[in-house]
Amino acid sequence: MTKDGITEIPPATSALPFKCCTPTKENISSAIKQLKNGKSAGSDSIPAEALMADV
Repeated sequence: MTKDGITEIPPATSALPFKCCTPTKENISSAIKQLKNGKSAGSDSIPAEALMADV
């Protein structure tokens, strides 16, 4: 515990595995199909319906 009562978390000792490949057209299409209607997917405020119209 530190002086403010928060336990310090040690840094990770190894790199976490992640997929660093360029997404395929199928990956993007699948992600768009999973969006919920009436919601914006990000900071650009493009509604899910607009993205789904092209899939």
